[in-house]
Amino acid sequence: MYPTLRADDSLTVTAHLDLPPREVERTFRFREDRQFEGEGIHQPVSDLLPLVRATYETVVQQVGPGDIFTITFHVEHP
Repeated sequence: MYPTLRADDSLTVTAHLDLPPREVERTFRFREDRQFEGEGIHQPVSDLLPLVRATYETVVQQVGPGDIFTITFHVEHP
């Protein structure tokens, strides 16, 4: 997905668990220098995977057999 991002794009990552109802959403801005900044990022980063994994780990721990867990990525161009 990173190759499709352009400077000043907003990337919203949402994790949703149906039962118990739980949703976590974070939005990041992709900078011209190919770094991300946003809520929870103290210094710009080039790879969001470690941050996304840590953010949604608590939700993943609640997933059981038959549950529906969804992660969506939404890109908005300025």
